[in-house]
Amino acid sequence: MAPAPLDIQLASPPAAPLVGAGRRGARRGFPRTWTLTLSGLGVLLLTLYVHTVLQEHHLNALKKEIDGLREQTIRDRMQLEAVRNPQVIDSKAVKLGMKQPAEVVYVNKPLASKRRVVNAIPLRQTVTHEGF
Repeated sequence: MAPAPLDIQLASPPAAPLVGAGRRGARRGFPRTWTLTLSGLGVLLLTLYVHTVLQEHHLNALKKEIDGLREQTIRDRMQLEAVRNPQVIDSKAVKLGMKQPAEVVYVNKPLASKRRVVNAIPLRQTVTHEGF
């Protein structure tokens, strides 16, 4: 006699194949390339922001330095004008023990600039021939 066929029933019907279950499998969410691309763009954006902040700091430091140099230039010009003043020169000469000359010599100066118009500049000259 032949054996009787086995009657086996499955508990549930076989599952339907997943849609899009190709090479990647049944993954959901962003693809790995999109995640890497977005991460790279985020790092690039952060790097550019830090670079911009550093450049702004450097620019502000340069502006402060320029302002300081402008103020120093103004102080130097004021000091130069004070030194060029004939009364200041005379007073410093007297403090150094120099004597006033006996005669005044005038020398014509050509007009070199439009800022200051001076036709003649008085020069005091003392000629001594001591020791000859």
